[in-house]
Amino acid sequence: MTAFIIRRLLYTIPIVFGVLLLTFVLFTLLGGDISYQIAGRDADAETIAEIRHEYGLDKPLFVGLEPLDEDDWQAGKAAYLEQARAAEAARLEDAESAAVRPLSEFELEQQAKALWLSELFKERLSSVRWVRSWKMLDFDSQFFNHFTRALTFNFGYDLNRELISDRILWGVGPSLALTTPMFAGTLAISITLALVVAFVRGSAWDVTVVVICVAGMSIPYLSFIIFGQYFFAYQLDWFPIFFVPDRSIWVSVALPALIGIAAGLGANLRFYRTVMLDEMRCDYVRTAFAKGLSTRTVLFKHVLKNAMIPIITNVVLSIPYLILGSLLLERFFGIPGLGDLMIQAINSRDFFVLNAMTYIMSLLIIVFTLLTDICYAWVDPRVSLE
Repeated sequence: MTAFIIRRLLYTIPIVFGVLLLTFVLFTLLGGDISYQIAGRDADAETIAEIRHEYGLDKPLFVGLEPLDEDDWQAGKAAYLEQARAAEAARLEDAESAAVRPLSEFELEQQAKALWLSELFKERLSSVRWVRSWKMLDFDSQFFNHFTRALTFNFGYDLNRELISDRILWGVGPSLALTTPMFAGTLAISITLALVVAFVRGSAWDVTVVVICVAGMSIPYLSFIIFGQYFFAYQLDWFPIFFVPDRSIWVSVALPALIGIAAGLGANLRFYRTVMLDEMRCDYVRTAFAKGLSTRTVLFKHVLKNAMIPIITNVVLSIPYLILGSLLLERFFGIPGLGDLMIQAINSRDFFVLNAMTYIMSLLIIVFTLLTDICYAWVDPRVSLE
C-alpha cells in the first residue's frame, strides 16, 4: 500500500502544476488587469503603477526575462546610437551575453564592455534596430510567484487588502457547521429508506417513494429555500430568517440544514436505492434468508456491508464540497462561510480569492480521491492496491 500511495502522490505533481497553470491563465491572462478596477477609472498613471507593483502585476508573466533598457547601456541611449553609427560597437554595462538578430547570440570576453558588431557578421551594419539584448530576472515573474504562493498557501491579499488565508480560515467553521449536519442527515435517512424500499421493491410503498424522489429532484433548489424561509421562518417563526451573529450558530444553520436535507434527499435516495437493489438480487441474500436470518440482520449486516464501495465513493468525494460550503444556502441566509465568500469574490471580480478557492478545491479533490481508493481496500479485502 505504501508504494501505491507514493505512486499516486507522484501522479498528483503534474496535476497540481496543470491546475496552477490553468488558474493562472484564467484569472491572470483572461481576467485582465485588475489595477484599474482597484484604483478606479479616474486614477492617474502613478496610482496605477503603485497598485501594479503592490500586487506584482508589473513583473513578466512566465519567464523572468525583459529587454535591456537605456540604463543598461554604458553611456545611455544617445551615446549608444552615436557609437553604433561611428564604430559599429555595442557597449553593455552588466550583461554577459547578448543576442544580435533572431537566434544569433554571442558572449563578451571577460571584463570586456565592447564588441565590434562587424566582426560578428563580417559586414557593415546599416541599422541598430537589429540589436536585441536580454537580461535574466531570477525567475521573478507573475507565474513563479503564483506557483510559490500556492505551494506555501500564502495567497496574498484580496482587493480589500485583507489576507486571503485569514478570510478562508474564518469561513471554514460556519460552512462546516451548515454542511456537516446537512450531509449526515441526508446520508442516514437516504440509506435507511433505500434499504427498506429495496426490500419491498415493486410494492406501493416503493412506487410512492420513487415518485416523491423524482418530484423532489424536479423542484429547483431555490424553490426549497424560498418556501422554507417564508413558511418556517416568516409564517411560523420557528427559525431566524437571516444569520444572527449574537446567537448560537446552530440556531442560524438549523433551517438551512433542514432545507438542504429536503432538497438533496430525492437524488441520494434514488442512488442508494439502485445500489441496494443490485445487492438484493445477489445469491448471498437468498442464502441468508434461507438460513433463517432476520430481515434486519440481512439488510444492515450483509446487504449494507457489501454495498459499501459505491457508498464510500459518494460519501468521500462529497467531503471537499462540504468544506467549501453551500453557495445558495449561505448566500440566502447570510451565513459567513466559504460559499458566501465565493459569491462575494465572483460579484466583485476578485480573482485572487477565486484563484485560491479553486486551488484548494482541486487539492481537496485529489486528496479525497486517494482516500477513496484506500478505503476500498479497507472495507473489501478483494480489492488490492496494485
